[in-house]
Amino acid sequence: MRALKSLICAAALTLLFAPSYAAGYLTSVDGYRFDQGDAKLSPNGKYLALAIVNEGRRSLVVVETDGLNSVGGVNFGRWQDVGNFHWGTDERLVMEILHREEWDETPKFYGELYTAKYNGKHGELIYGWRAGEEQVGSRRKKKETIYGWAKLISLMPNDDEEILISSTEMPGGSELFEDRQKRDLVRGAQVSKLYSSVHRLNLKTRRMSSSYTRSPEPNTTYIAGNDDNLLYAFGGEPGTQVQMYRYVNDDWQKMNIGNGDSFMPVAFSADRTEMVYLDNSASQAGCLYRYNLMTQQKTQIYDHCDLEPEQLVLTIDQSNVYAVKTNDLESPYAIIERNSVEADFFAQIVDMFNGQKVDVYSRSNDGKFWIVRTQGVDDKLNFYLYSTSKNEFTQIL
Repeated sequence: MRALKSLICAAALTLLFAPSYAAGYLTSVDGYRFDQGDAKLSPNGKYLALAIVNEGRRSLVVVETDGLNSVGGVNFGRWQDVGNFHWGTDERLVMEILHREEWDETPKFYGELYTAKYNGKHGELIYGWRAGEEQVGSRRKKKETIYGWAKLISLMPNDDEEILISSTEMPGGSELFEDRQKRDLVRGAQVSKLYSSVHRLNLKTRRMSSSYTRSPEPNTTYIAGNDDNLLYAFGGEPGTQVQMYRYVNDDWQKMNIGNGDSFMPVAFSADRTEMVYLDNSASQAGCLYRYNLMTQQKTQIYDHCDLEPEQLVLTIDQSNVYAVKTNDLESPYAIIERNSVEADFFAQIVDMFNGQKVDVYSRSNDGKFWIVRTQGVDDKLNFYLYSTSKNEFTQIL
């Protein structure tokens, strides 16, 4: 890891930090850069997990947030990389395993999920084509191999043992892994045309529940409530219009939302009563709306249209959009929501990183530690740790 750098805020931040609620839904396969680093705080803020890229290989290092002393990590060796990762509890991480082949330097995700404690101990495969292999030194009953892709739906913050996932079956199953070259046929474009099922997955026993339901569309994103029950789903094959559904009485009911072919949900409120989405409006593409899922009332929340998802700044739990990146050099962001701690924090720091894309990326539940991610014109991601007690930013990646 390169040397840590510190920079002190020029102005004091006098914010009232309130506890945050846990993320209701998270995407798994998409949304990360395997060739770049990543950083996430444990819910209690005690630990900081860092995805480190060294000589093209991606591993995980965990440090104590206060002092940045290393306490452990995960390294899968030469032919495997750490993919996207999340804190399942205050001390346990859940992550994807990416695989490399001799003829291809680009790692691929073959559906496997791995869990380990913050110190790297008690690591186990909990989902995937190798999950059924006997664990050395373990007396646990051999688990059935799963030929599929796992995708995280919810970390289920009220349950320390289970997470909610979708499982997409691999066409060809075990045949793909009898010959390593056959695995090269597994492409994301194929995955996006397949249907999935929903399960609970136990992090301790590695047991996966029977299916709750089957997806109403290929390439589905599921939305769960704070009680971890399924509420909504949206999806569709690439190049087709996204369809949205409500989960009622163990069945999917299609919803009539969106007027154009650019409809895309981007945020759901914490209580799941409102949704923010992009959609065509008249002849304009990419207008931003807020939709009340109870009253079915729609409101445009930003005057300008022709927006892309990457221009939107979301809360960490993806429950709201509070800023939009503009093309104005003097005012690079338009703040559209100020009634949240994250929006206030963002408004106070955005000028520090002039000319860069800025995200408030992670924070501890007590609000004492924050992570800010920036992206410059060179497309490189940088991560900064902010301590409220010290009023100090430290570059960590």
